[in-house]
Amino acid sequence: MARITAIFPCAGDGTRFGTCFKPFLRVEDKSFIELAVLAMREYVDSFIFVYRDDQEKRFNVRSCLEDMLGKHGIKPICVIIPRPTSGPLDTLRAAFTHLAPDAPAIICDCDHAIQIGPLVKKAASMPHMEAVLATWPLDESDLKSWGVAAVLPDGLVVGSAEKRKPEGAPAEASMMGIIGCHYFRRVGTLEDSAATKGCSHISEVLAQLSASKLVCASKIEQAEFFGDPRRLFECLILRKGGKPPSAVLAYTLLTGKEVDRSEEHTSELQSLAGSR
Repeated sequence: MARITAIFPCAGDGTRFGTCFKPFLRVEDKSFIELAVLAMREYVDSFIFVYRDDQEKRFNVRSCLEDMLGKHGIKPICVIIPRPTSGPLDTLRAAFTHLAPDAPAIICDCDHAIQIGPLVKKAASMPHMEAVLATWPLDESDLKSWGVAAVLPDGLVVGSAEKRKPEGAPAEASMMGIIGCHYFRRVGTLEDSAATKGCSHISEVLAQLSASKLVCASKIEQAEFFGDPRRLFECLILRKGGKPPSAVLAYTLLTGKEVDRSEEHTSELQSLAGSR
């Protein structure tokens, strides 16, 4: 299988945690970005990080990445963009100049750490597929917190939707949560979609490929999620062997406030328990 590059788009403002550089937040003794990178290093040869010039100046990103990852023998490739872009795909295009159009890549968020072995093996076993989604099993109650893929028994993705079941999904399809970690067989597919088809989001590219039956799903077996305050709190509790707390308990422990049913607290609690 061709050598794989992982690209992390890090140009957002981290508003779910207040204005911050989210990749540098920590789960115990490691940053989000360390956990995300270390979980996939067995299968990835190089790591590209795309972020803004103002973030570099404010958070000293390059130096911090070199320190955090250098101690693990990883040399980050930093791509600094001058200003916010029109969308996530436009942000990623700055990284594509470092890769050949036919090079495979994994596009991954920094707010989870997943063992990508099943993703890579699925891509190798289905070479006719242009993209492979990392997915997570869902209960019915989880649907409102995830992007949802309808997946046939053979792994083919036949539909997707945000926070609900995809319309028209076949009865035999399983509903799986879409993790923000996607394998693309060719980064040129993303570049072409942005340049010639007007796509500004990866989801638009995936929808086009799915309509041509070129997207399959891989069920991830091991993962940690910490992309918002509630998930971070649950991650910390699980690491200590306890059960994830309810949103009410998480709210109290994270904010130091008792929950009443006033409109003010209800709004804050909803924000804390917000979806991905």
